[in-house]
Amino acid sequence: MYRRNKIARVCVLALVALQLLIVSGCGGGTTSSTSGEPFAAIAMEPASVSMARGNQRLSTLNTQVGGSFSGSLALSAAGAPDGMTVTFDPPSVAGSGSSNVTVSVARGTPTGTYAITISGNGGGLNKTTTLTVVVSAEVLLTWTASTGDVIGYNVSRSDTSGAGYVRLNSESISGTSYIDNAAQSEHTYYYVVTAVSSTGVESPPSEEASADVP
Repeated sequence: MYRRNKIARVCVLALVALQLLIVSGCGGGTTSSTSGEPFAAIAMEPASVSMARGNQRLSTLNTQVGGSFSGSLALSAAGAPDGMTVTFDPPSVAGSGSSNVTVSVARGTPTGTYAITISGNGGGLNKTTTLTVVVSAEVLLTWTASTGDVIGYNVSRSDTSGAGYVRLNSESISGTSYIDNAAQSEHTYYYVVTAVSSTGVESPPSEEASADVP
């Protein structure tokens, strides 16, 4: 026997999509100095990353120097909102090289679009590139556990109430919550949950829950 589940809570959270953009004329590029003048450039690889709040992603900052440049480029980031950190390993690069850049975003990071300046300073030069942070949306679903021989749950979503549901999870969910991090802003979604027994039998769907994503 399955008990008909009711999705107990639907919370709209936020998803952070990160884009690391090289600003024309502000560092980056691959042209080396052809004279004795000091030359330096910085660039990101990959140039963009995306992530959900509560997670972190890794990118690589590459540096190139030439001419009479000497010393190292000290790396820093400015303009990150509350809840977001940008760290460098190593924090400075001697000459041409690279540094691992870790971007961490807490769940409390506010929605919006942010321009973060990443700088490389050294040898009398200051080179910058821009990190653009775009906050969009995700949906958190929670439900009451079913009784009986249940080993997991499936979550399905539709753009239309009462029909057209598509399963979201690739493997059965052992707990009683799920984050839909593929939701898009300015959409309304409809969700149902089913329970799966140890023999693979799936229950009828739960009552439908809806979420209006801002």
